[in-house]
Amino acid sequence: MTFRCLLTGAFCLTVCSATAAEPGLYASGEGGGSLLTELRLNGTAAQNEGFSGGYVVGGAFGYDSGYGLRVELNSLLQRNDLSRLDKTTAKGHISSTGIMFNATYDVFADERFSPYFGVGLGMENLGGQVGTLHGRDWAPAYQGEIGLRQAVSRHFELFGEYRYVQSAVVTMSDKATTAHQHFEDNILLAGLRMKFF
Repeated sequence: MTFRCLLTGAFCLTVCSATAAEPGLYASGEGGGSLLTELRLNGTAAQNEGFSGGYVVGGAFGYDSGYGLRVELNSLLQRNDLSRLDKTTAKGHISSTGIMFNATYDVFADERFSPYFGVGLGMENLGGQVGTLHGRDWAPAYQGEIGLRQAVSRHFELFGEYRYVQSAVVTMSDKATTAHQHFEDNILLAGLRMKFF
């Protein structure tokens, strides 16, 4: 009898641990800070750029499989002001609007609290003004993310994450010079996710 009870308990634990969360569509909004790496402007000579901390806002629409895997279409708007070129004070800014297709995985899909990680591919509309140079174009981009999410009710979750974004270079120019702008960003985000199920 005791052995049967143990078997029944083990079976229940196995089934319960394999039970998925509810699948369905969701939308999210997020905002935070942009910490650009020391970027490079490659023209007649390579110049290192220094930027102040910037802001990021965005959102996503996606589908939760219920088994930890989420897929979404995400868009972020970022802007940072230029503070120097090499060691010389300079004015300008870099901004981008990204459209990414992301795949993320919740480590503990059935728990109220879970870490998650993901990757994304898409395009960045990148550009701005660096000194006398200006320009904007779409460039292929990728990103990686790691974060934590906390369910506050059946339909709402809070989350915070770190995201690394890099894109191909874009061309910036003035009447005399053409240069290629490198882009690489470290982003800290917090947001709210609403489930439609």
